Amino acid sequence: MNGVINIADSVYGDIKHVKNLLRGYWELKVKAYSEGVSADTEEIVVIMMDIDRALKRLTPYDREILYLNCSLRIPASEIGRRHGSNQPNVSRDINLALCKMVTELTGQSE
Repeated sequence: MNGVINIADSVYGDIKHVKNLLRGYWELKVKAYSEGVSADTEEIVVIMMDIDRALKRLTPYDREILYLNCSLRIPASEIGRRHGSNQPNVSRDINLALCKMVTELTGQSE
């Protein structure tokens, strides 16, 4: 196995890590591509590519709620209001989407 698998296991191991990665994902993406790939940003680019792949496997709704909550930091109650739902249901959906991300990023099967 190559080093990327080891990075994936340590970086993507749980929901909190994935949520933190997603919080800065869009900012990191712009920075990494605008500055180019160097020795210190290469690992970031690999992580972003992994996240891109995992996000593409989620439903559009899952991607949207993760973007709204993790990137824009909109609370679940407001997301629920926008979608005609409530905070507990949206919070559950966010956690399920994060679990799917962890599964995709670590290569674990359900």
